[in-house]
Amino acid sequence: MVSEVPDEAILKILDFKCKTIRNDLGNQYWGLTAEAYSVLYFRLFLRAVKYDQPLHNVILLPAQHIEFYKTTIARLVKVQELPPTALERFDRTFVTNEQQYA
Repeated sequence: MVSEVPDEAILKILDFKCKTIRNDLGNQYWGLTAEAYSVLYFRLFLRAVKYDQPLHNVILLPAQHIEFYKTTIARLVKVQELPPTALERFDRTFVTNEQQYA
């Protein structure tokens, strides 16, 4: 879904997706899947970067999500939704940590 939207709409689409996940969880339509948890946490990371806040309790993201998230971050940096250091922070937070546990 995110890969087909204009770069400027990514954060709004992600906010909507996360709201849907939380509503579904609240209505007990399904449990929190690894994919849903990853999406929620990615949004948390993006907000932390955008507002220059720390990110606590770092989780391991599914390996198959890493490249997609990096591409998404690059798109957000390109339209100045995120600072230029966002991709470096992502790598430092998730890629380096994932390699430690591999």
